[in-house]
Order: sequence, then structure tokens, then C-alpha cells
Amino acid sequence: MKTIAEYITGFILKTLAFLIIGLIVDICLGLIGIPFNLVSNASSYSELYTKNPEIFDAEKNYYKVVRVGSREWTTSNLTVSKFQDGTPILQANTNEEWMKFIKDKTPAWANYNYDNELGKEYGKIYNYYAVNNSKNIAPAGFEIPSRNDWYNLFKSLNITLEIDHTGFADLSDINGEYNAEALQSRDYGWGDYHLYGFIDGQFGTDKGSNESGLNVIPGGILEYKILTKSVKSQYKNFVTGFWGKNQTALWLGDDIPVFRTHDGALLTKSNLENGYYLRVIKK
Repeated sequence: MKTIAEYITGFILKTLAFLIIGLIVDICLGLIGIPFNLVSNASSYSELYTKNPEIFDAEKNYYKVVRVGSREWTTSNLTVSKFQDGTPILQANTNEEWMKFIKDKTPAWANYNYDNELGKEYGKIYNYYAVNNSKNIAPAGFEIPSRNDWYNLFKSLNITLEIDHTGFADLSDINGEYNAEALQSRDYGWGDYHLYGFIDGQFGTDKGSNESGLNVIPGGILEYKILTKSVKSQYKNFVTGFWGKNQTALWLGDDIPVFRTHDGALLTKSNLENGYYLRVIKK
């Protein structure tokens, strides 16, 4: 008859074996472009994406690319500080510099809270004039997504998307079967700003499933305050925002006008003074 110690030892060994086998399976599936979590929900997503080789920007920063529906998207935020022709994009190191660049219509970027370490983690936040510029900030062969590209991304994933109808009156809300957690990274927690907003970035606990492979992380935004006519880095660990063409912005996370969950998404027209991250798509 087995002793208690033998039962405990056997349980531990079986658990370790299970974890090791799961890790090996996860790694193997990742190498062929299928995430483990996607396999467990294959009937829901049916191999929506496949991985492709990385691409490089004007400064030789590399990005992995994932195919979702009919388009290929970068899986991390842009970090480049030059246009394709080598023209520098200026860095804003203070709120005052950011607003001056906006006033002068100068292409610029900033780090969240103007902190270089956060920039390494989340990528660069760009102003409107860096994004909508004929010199092209996107890597060669890629472009800034349009409002329709963002819209079709959600459509292809069957994810609910709220539309700002004052900005895009011709688009209809997408009442999808799934919420935006399929876009969100499994490595970052998304907090509830409406509960913890006075302690910015402290309560990111609700992780996404990342079944799309896009690996969206809650890097916050640089938001213009109309009353004070100033900008502020806000919502890290709660929200992220992305630029599209022609003032298009996608808000993802808790603090958006309609959804009050960690998994909401809104397609809207943005203030020109705001700053957002960038993802790009293959032409």
C-alpha cells in the first residue's frame, strides 16, 4: 500500500510531465504558426491567421507579421523615428514640445510619459502629422491601415466593434460573437479604469487570449484635454489607441465611451492633438 508521501510524489511527477508535454506542444505549434490557444478554440476561429517572416523599417527595426483575414498586419507597435527616405521624425520630450509640434504641423513622436524605458516596452506614440505624411512612416511595402481595414479586421474575426457614427456615419456597428480579448496579449493585464483610474496602471489583471495573433498591449495614449488645452499620458494598463488614415483612431480597452469592460473596442475620428501607436499592413 502506497504511503502519503508516495502519492504526493506521484502527483507532482504527473503534473510536471503534463506541463512539459503542454510546453512542447505549444512550442511546436508556434513554430508552424498556430497558437496553442487557437487550437483549443479551432471551431471558433478556424485558423484565421498564419505567421510570416519579419519585416524591417527604415532604421532596421524588425517586426513580425501575421495574416488575419485577407490582410497582413505587424504584431507589435512601430518604433521607427525616420520616414522611408531617411528624414528624421522629431521627438517630443515634454507636453509643451508635443503641443508646439502640433501647432507647427511637425511630424513627431513621444514615449508614454516621455519615459524612454516605457518606449522600449510599448513602442512610440506618434502625432497625426507623422502618420498622414507623403514621406511614409511605414516600412517599404506596407501602409497605414484605413478605417475600412480596421473595420474589416473586426469583421473577419467576428469581434464586436462600436462605431462613432458622428465620424463614420456610413459604417454600422459590428455585433460580433466575440469580444476584443482575441486581440489582446496574454502577457499583459488589462485593468478596469472605472474602478482604479486614480491609480494609473496599477491594476492590470484581466489578460486577453490573443487568438488573432496581433498581440495588442495596453500602452495607454497621449490625450488632448480640451479644457486645459494640454495633453496627458493616460490609461496605461487600461487602454491602447492606434492611428489610421485621415484621423481614424481605434480605441481598445476599458475606458471608451460605450463599453465598460476590459474588452471593448471603438472606431472613431480623433482629435489631431492626440497621440497613438501604429500598426501597419502589407499593401
